[in-house]
Amino acid sequence: ASQQFEEMSLKPDQLKNLPAGSIVVWGRSKKHPHGHVSVADGQGREISDRVRPQITAYGTTLRVFVPDCAALVSPPAPR
Repeated sequence: ASQQFEEMSLKPDQLKNLPAGSIVVWGRSKKHPHGHVSVADGQGREISDRVRPQITAYGTTLRVFVPDCAALVSPPAPR
């Protein structure tokens, strides 16, 4: 698991309020055999193969990963 992101359990209608950098992963289905992945811009839009309003009804399961701003600002610990 990444220390820079936290997986959140959200409902689709909450996706338009995601902070910038959040990753949304929609599952596969017969209609969408590859699923869909996008990055939120923090303004209610998603960026994937284009910029558009955040998808909230893809018809499959979704997973949401929100950036941990403290982890992104702090350099990783030396190994």
